[in-house]
Amino acid sequence: MNEYRAGTVSFTTVVTAQATLLTNEQAALTVRLNRYLASVNLIQALGGGWDISKLPSYEALRHRRSCVDVSAAIRGPISPEMPSCL
Repeated sequence: MNEYRAGTVSFTTVVTAQATLLTNEQAALTVRLNRYLASVNLIQALGGGWDISKLPSYEALRHRRSCVDVSAAIRGPISPEMPSCL
């Protein structure tokens, strides 16, 4: 978009790049889905199963994600005001 605003490329180039980005993101999600499905199928093939009561809740996963993101962004000691991560 910066190059388009500067007048160095046409808008068609911008749209093509955005379409390519979307296609690549979709492909990455498909790969991730296939990996998850393969993991589940492997566990089932080895005689394992799933007990949904042992899975973390949605809120616990959100909390963990925010802690990981915040911890990764901090370079130094973590403030005691930060919530403890799982």
